[in-house]
Amino acid sequence: MSEPKDHGYLLDMREFATQVLTYLAGKEHDDFMGGRLLRDAVAYNLQVVGEAA
Repeated sequence: MSEPKDHGYLLDMREFATQVLTYLAGKEHDDFMGGRLLRDAVAYNLQVVGEAA
């Protein structure tokens, strides 16, 4: 893998991980467990992070 490509993957990982933190900011465990849309959004973004790794 080339370094520029690696850098792009790292940027993607940071972007999607930051989005997870944004989604979860100010939320409690019950908010997360009770909100299917929130859980799906977090799961999707974490999946993208994993794929970029």
